[in-house]
Amino acid sequence: MVAVGLIGAVTARDWRAAVICTVVPFLLATWGGVLSHNLQMVSLVMAARMLVIGGGFGAGICILLIDAIAVYRRFDDDVETAFARAVNESGPVLIVIGLAIALAALCFALRFVELSAASLIIVIEVAGVMVIVPGLASILDDVAPRRQSIEELYRD
Repeated sequence: MVAVGLIGAVTARDWRAAVICTVVPFLLATWGGVLSHNLQMVSLVMAARMLVIGGGFGAGICILLIDAIAVYRRFDDDVETAFARAVNESGPVLIVIGLAIALAALCFALRFVELSAASLIIVIEVAGVMVIVPGLASILDDVAPRRQSIEELYRD
């Protein structure tokens, strides 16, 4: 997960992206693993293995969304506009990809029962990343705003 955070930070050129790309997929995958274990879909050991699948998938979606937000931030959009544009343009594609992978995992669950838990974790990751990442990024931007150069501060 640390490597995913570094990839997010390098991609977005912002340290806050590292925090988001590390924390959000890990927490969502953990929540999905605990939920799938409590629903008695898989054993505790298999739920721990599903965390790797869910964390990796959620980290990939998180990096793509953070990168889209960073592109609009480079065009001098304010935080809320950048988030809205990134979710409106990249969100449907990421949701369709996530649901297609979850459906494929569910189809293969007839042969491998553990994949039903993987599909649940993937759906939780997709929904959580679309909701939590823009909100957490906005909170981090308010708490620790981006540093501005002298030229940006005193622009006419």
